[in-house]
Amino acid sequence: MNYGSVTVNGVEYNLTEQADFTNRQLTDWQTEEGIAEFAANGTDAEGNEVRVYWLQKSRDSDLDWSQGERVENLGE
Repeated sequence: MNYGSVTVNGVEYNLTEQADFTNRQLTDWQTEEGIAEFAANGTDAEGNEVRVYWLQKSRDSDLDWSQGERVENLGE
């Protein structure tokens, strides 16, 4: 199944699952100013498995999933 792609630091990654809340709250997620972390697995252009992370500032429907915060290599 295709979950789209995301760019992190100018590099594009293909997502292999839907982003989910990591249970990491940087501030109170229940407030408008809240920041929470989300993550999803994906692959880079060479097929290496990665985990992409986002920081989202709002629970509103205008969340931006196109730009990730950081990427963690899941291989080796």
